[in-house]
Amino acid sequence: MFSDTPYATAPPELQQRVVAGAQTLLRRRGFYKGAGDGIFSPNLEFSIRAFQSRLGIVPNGRLDMETLAALGLLPGQNGRTSMEVPRRRVVPAEEPPVRGEWIH
Repeated sequence: MFSDTPYATAPPELQQRVVAGAQTLLRRRGFYKGAGDGIFSPNLEFSIRAFQSRLGIVPNGRLDMETLAALGLLPGQNGRTSMEVPRRRVVPAEEPPVRGEWIH
């Protein structure tokens, strides 16, 4: 989960706080919907992959150096991110959606 990062040898309590921080930041950005409990779950791994893909980071599902930097979770960053997540543009539809029966 933290291989080759400053947190790889950190105490479990600190690792749990970093995971909880990642959960919170990913939730704020719309990538994570689970609990902010500090537990690295399959749901969190999926959310990290989606976040990484969105930023053009290799989607490995781990909190590696590049992902931690993008989230602002590296020591000394004080919450400042190294990358901005592109905002989603909402384009209004020209016509309303079609209602009716859908045949499979």
